[in-house]
Amino acid sequence: MQAKAVSFRGAKNNPGIRAAYRRVLEAYVRAMRDDMEKAVLDEYAAVEWRMRPKTAQDGFPWRSPLERLNDLIERVSNRWLARFDTLSRFLSGKFVKKVLKGVQNSRQTALADAGVYVKVSPSRYTDERVQALISANVDLIKSIPRQYLSRVKQQVTEAMANGTDRAGLAKALHKDYGVTERRAAFIARDQTQKATQALAMTTDADLGVKEGIWRHVPGRKSSRPTHVRMNGKRFDLEKGLWDEAVKKWVKPGELVACACVYAPVWPERYKA
Repeated sequence: MQAKAVSFRGAKNNPGIRAAYRRVLEAYVRAMRDDMEKAVLDEYAAVEWRMRPKTAQDGFPWRSPLERLNDLIERVSNRWLARFDTLSRFLSGKFVKKVLKGVQNSRQTALADAGVYVKVSPSRYTDERVQALISANVDLIKSIPRQYLSRVKQQVTEAMANGTDRAGLAKALHKDYGVTERRAAFIARDQTQKATQALAMTTDADLGVKEGIWRHVPGRKSSRPTHVRMNGKRFDLEKGLWDEAVKKWVKPGELVACACVYAPVWPERYKA
C-alpha cells in the first residue's frame, strides 16, 4: 500500500533580499546614466554644425563631431562596463547565497511545523546549483550596461543624422534610461523568484523529497493559461510539468516572469 503523503508550505520570495538586490542595480544604473548623459550632452552642445577645414590649425587631422562623440561614448562605456563586471561578481554571489540561506531556514521551519524533524544539510548538488545561478546572474547584470550603452550610441548617431537639438537628444536618452531602469527592476524580481524556487527544489532533493504540488500565482500583468491549468497538479521535482505553450517540461519559476511556486510533498513514513 502506498504511503500517505502530505505537503508542507513552499518557499516564497524574500522581499528584503529582492529589494536590496534591486536597490544596488538601480543605483549603478542611475550613476551610469548621470555620467553618460552629462558627458554626451555637454559635448553635443559644443558641436560645430558648420563644415570645418579638413585639417585643423594645430596640425592634427580633422575629425568629425560624430567621431569625437563616439570616442567619448566608448571611453565612458569602457568605464561602466568594467564597473558592472566587478559588481556582477560581487552582487551575484552575495545575492544567491542569501537566497539559499533564506530557503534553508524557511524549509527547516516548515518541516518542523509539519511535524517532520530532519536537519537541512546542503549537498554537492546544492553547491553546483548555487554556482550555476551565480553565473546566470553575472551574465544578466553585465548585459544591463551593454544594452543601455548600445542604445546611447544609436541615439547619438540618429540625432546627428537628423539634426536633432540637445533637448531632443536629452529626451531620447531619458526614455532609454527608463527602459533600462525597468529592466533592472525586472531582473531583480525575476531572478529572486528563479533562485528561490530552484534552490528550494535542490534543498528538497537533499531531503529526499521527490514530488511537489504546483501552485499557480498570477503574474503582475498576465498569467499563462497553461500554468493556471497546472494549479494543484502533483509533479516530479526533477521533471516538472509539460507546458503545451512552450512544448517542454517546466518547473515553477523557470520561465521568464513565472511567479508560480510549489508545495513539497513529504511522505508520511518519514515523520518522526
